[in-house]
Amino acid sequence: MSGNPEAVEYSKINALADVPRLRAQTTGDNVALSFEGVETTYRELDVYSNKVANGLIAEGVGPG
Repeated sequence: MSGNPEAVEYSKINALADVPRLRAQTTGDNVALSFEGVETTYRELDVYSNKVANGLIAEGVGPG
């Protein structure tokens, strides 16, 4: 791993969706998204994406 404290070991990533989760674990309070003055941290993005995923699963959406 590099000397970058925000570096993520991308060899452990199986899907694009893993990136916010891994970043939330390492640098969760850092800004992940910023749009029109509204900032979202990696931790907030991870929580929100899990809520969306669980909602889709509850509706019967699955792989494929």
